[in-house]
Amino acid sequence: MDVKLDFDDVLIVPQFTDITSRSQVTVTQQLTGRWGAYITGVPIVAANMDGVGTFSMNRTLSQFEVFTAIVKHHTIEDWKTELSSSTSTIQSNDKLFITIGMSDADLDKAITIASMLKSHGIPTPKIVIDVANGYMNPLYDFITKVRDNIPDSFIIAGTVVTPEAVERIIACGADLARVGIGTGAVCTTRQVAGVGYPQFSALLECVSAADSVQGGVVSDGGCVYPGDFSKAYGAGADMVMAGSIFAGHDESEQDIYDGKVRFYGMSSSEAQEKHGAIKKYRSSEGRIVEIPYKGPVEYTIAHILGGIRSACAYVNADTISQLHEKVKFIRVNSQLNTSLERYTVG
Repeated sequence: MDVKLDFDDVLIVPQFTDITSRSQVTVTQQLTGRWGAYITGVPIVAANMDGVGTFSMNRTLSQFEVFTAIVKHHTIEDWKTELSSSTSTIQSNDKLFITIGMSDADLDKAITIASMLKSHGIPTPKIVIDVANGYMNPLYDFITKVRDNIPDSFIIAGTVVTPEAVERIIACGADLARVGIGTGAVCTTRQVAGVGYPQFSALLECVSAADSVQGGVVSDGGCVYPGDFSKAYGAGADMVMAGSIFAGHDESEQDIYDGKVRFYGMSSSEAQEKHGAIKKYRSSEGRIVEIPYKGPVEYTIAHILGGIRSACAYVNADTISQLHEKVKFIRVNSQLNTSLERYTVG
């Protein structure tokens, strides 16, 4: 059995470069999907989680041309309110992903919201079909149903971690397969179910499978540091979805107590109770944590984008998309010097 790797098991090797300033690196790009639709922006998606996938998050991140997957528990009325709000603009709405499950009601909801977005001048609805276990056979029929009913949409579906599943997801109608199980900071699937796959290896193995069917992958979870985004792109991810790194900000729309914000996984007992999904046959697969309040998210996203530009400059990549072809990785036993970590003040 060969060893599989995570982001903290590898580092990017610097190369001779003609780039003398991070400002020379372009972080926005156009992604053309397997089924003809395309999206333009920074290939980062704030995850569809409570405290992350909020309309407020979208309003700020869209100013950096970063996407937000709105949590699926928002109603059509919530969307109507947001679209009619004086603080909502076409620019911000263009970076919104609609998140749905895999029921007929979810499909009807997606069709309605997609129509609303088109009426606001957005020709390409963006959809995340969010299923924790992407190996359920009915999911693949549902992806085809969404594609048939909203043919001009850009669809992300998952989650999975194996090449065979990636190929099937894309062949059934998705543009990008969502790769990552048990990777999140508040996900306990690996402890509770014993199921998962180290993220770096999952990407390396799934990217070529996606390429073989003219699709791509979204790396979902596992980004602890800005450098992890660059490692994901270097491994071949077309987009990176992240949750905890965006939690705890003003835009999280959550109460602050004693300088801390409550954050939890979407399969945690708190999320199940909040959204009425508690079942006797289910266990919690998410943890509940209190994280320090971080202030406005603009500082966090600027830090992430600065790290990506720096990685590109180190390997002579003018754009994020060039990272995959130019990057070289090495396996390491340790990537950080933590000797002064306990003295850190900022």
